[in-house]
Amino acid sequence: MSTEQQTRDQAAEQAQCPRAVTILSTILIIFSAIGFVATFIVLASTHAETILLVLAVPSAVQLIAALGLRRGRNWGRMLYICFIPIVVCLNVANENVKLGTILAALLYIMFTPYLSTPKVVAYFKRPKKTTQIGNSVTP
Repeated sequence: MSTEQQTRDQAAEQAQCPRAVTILSTILIIFSAIGFVATFIVLASTHAETILLVLAVPSAVQLIAALGLRRGRNWGRMLYICFIPIVVCLNVANENVKLGTILAALLYIMFTPYLSTPKVVAYFKRPKKTTQIGNSVTP
């Protein structure tokens, strides 16, 4: 392994996840769990399969974004920034404004400017640690 590669690997290991990113990802994981539980409660009482699209899909995408944020992946940051406004707008358009929609909008308003700061963007775009297996290099 070259000296340059070792330097990049050390920098990737030393980069600490910003505390607010950890807090946001934890909140999103909790909201996703609540969304999944609500989906199955509503589905059990009404047997409406469209509920799966309305509740489960946004919860699943939110969980994926949260896990991406937690692992320091830029796609998780972009998924959160792009997806949450769509969900909030769809809920408002369908007159389905409940506490969850309001909390999602407030979190988005609070955290999106922070996720766009140069320090946080640099954290998400930092070089990822690579491992060498045989002759191939994998991230």
